[in-house]
Amino acid sequence: MWCHDDYWLRIRGGRGFTLLEVLVAMTILSVGIIGVIGAISLSMTTSSNAARIDEASRLAQNQLELGVSAPGDGLEAKTGTSERFKWSLTYQEKPHGLCSATVVVEWMEYGQTQSYRLSQIFVPRRKVGKSESQAAKTGGWPLADET
Repeated sequence: MWCHDDYWLRIRGGRGFTLLEVLVAMTILSVGIIGVIGAISLSMTTSSNAARIDEASRLAQNQLELGVSAPGDGLEAKTGTSERFKWSLTYQEKPHGLCSATVVVEWMEYGQTQSYRLSQIFVPRRKVGKSESQAAKTGGWPLADET
């Protein structure tokens, strides 16, 4: 009866593997394993960096939305901290009554300062007086007692 072991014995001439063949096979296998471990480590580092950038971008977007919705006369630079992030909001006047708001979020990662910057150009809101507020409610038409 033919056996799998008999096949290898006939091919190898009845001998086992030499020490050199075993060492070469182990070297090739260990290089492959080290490569896989390195790829997994790099993947985890990249994933961590992406998560931090995503968190920083959400913080910057939230602060930018709050800053853009502020009344036109309340456009003052602001700073703050949030867990591991430090952020700052600045304004700059642009031509034609426009304004630019910029949020910079900074954090430390691997001993280096990382940053994320987000800007938006907008028309500043202005505070509305009582008569302007009533005109806005009535669609610009004067109230009955104003005529």
